[in-house]
Amino acid sequence: MIWFAAIFFALAGILMVIRRQEIARGQSMMWGGTTMPGCVVVQGVLLVLAGALFLVAREMGWIGG
Repeated sequence: MIWFAAIFFALAGILMVIRRQEIARGQSMMWGGTTMPGCVVVQGVLLVLAGALFLVAREMGWIGG
């Protein structure tokens, strides 16, 4: 199950980086103001890192079983 979560987070982050223009436009319309595509890239990278953190935490014994 940890592998599924890690892959899901990594794929979501990669998708955000690829489709950054549309996501930035959608976030700007939803929350008002301006969201730059660079901000979406940072969000995507953080999701990829969160996926990697799941795997590291599993290997260290912090989560899982």
